[in-house]
Amino acid sequence: MKREFFKFLYKIQEFYPEEISLSKEEYIILENLLFNKTNNKVSFKNEKKDFKSYNANTIDKSSFIYNNIEDLYNKYKNCSLCYLKDYRKNIIFGKGKLSPDIMLIYEKPSEEDSRNPDKLFINDRGRIILAFLKSEGINTKNMFITPFIKCFAEKEIKESVYYSCLEIIKEEIKIINPKLILTFGANIGTTLLKEVGIIDSIDYPISELRLREFSFLNIPMLITYDYNLILTNKRIYNYFKLKDLPFIGEVYRKVLGSSI
Repeated sequence: MKREFFKFLYKIQEFYPEEISLSKEEYIILENLLFNKTNNKVSFKNEKKDFKSYNANTIDKSSFIYNNIEDLYNKYKNCSLCYLKDYRKNIIFGKGKLSPDIMLIYEKPSEEDSRNPDKLFINDRGRIILAFLKSEGINTKNMFITPFIKCFAEKEIKESVYYSCLEIIKEEIKIINPKLILTFGANIGTTLLKEVGIIDSIDYPISELRLREFSFLNIPMLITYDYNLILTNKRIYNYFKLKDLPFIGEVYRKVLGSSI
């Protein structure tokens, strides 16, 4: 099993030639997660709630006032919309291509993101998630990556923080104009869906949001588990690998079509 585990890490390094230095704890977590047998069988429920129909063209895009990403970031570089302003080291904005194939939105910055705000998602868990996406044929070089919450702080994240960051992420999405949005975490998905009236509250479990294709600003949007949860919970990992990942790849190929 050890040999298979290191073969897996070698595959990741093929995607990301930079040195990968997993901690001892990360090695143990990943080895158990990927190769240990478990008696817990995964069962998939097909019960889904019907969401409101949504016409993205009803959004008044004239309300977006920023012409480019630099203007947006300059506007919020000293953001004071929530209490995290008192604890952050810096503000972490998105990085990547404009008009990309896919825009990846994760919940909040890591400590590594805060130390290296110009290189997002480069910690070991981020690289592994990107390797999984690439295994489904997703072009991770034509991608824009951004945290929904823009500040790293070792504080509890209250619901109000999501609404404080909502305007920034809306503007970011419009300016970046991706072909597909992929969000990691129920809180992100429900905040965006509530904003455009698809749902009435944010109290929807991830089980009712994943494996569905939504639309935000007339852009297809998918919702899956928080990436940290995927890599620390065997059951969630199985759900993601067996169901979510193939679904993400399927929608990606449908959206991109012949341009892949």
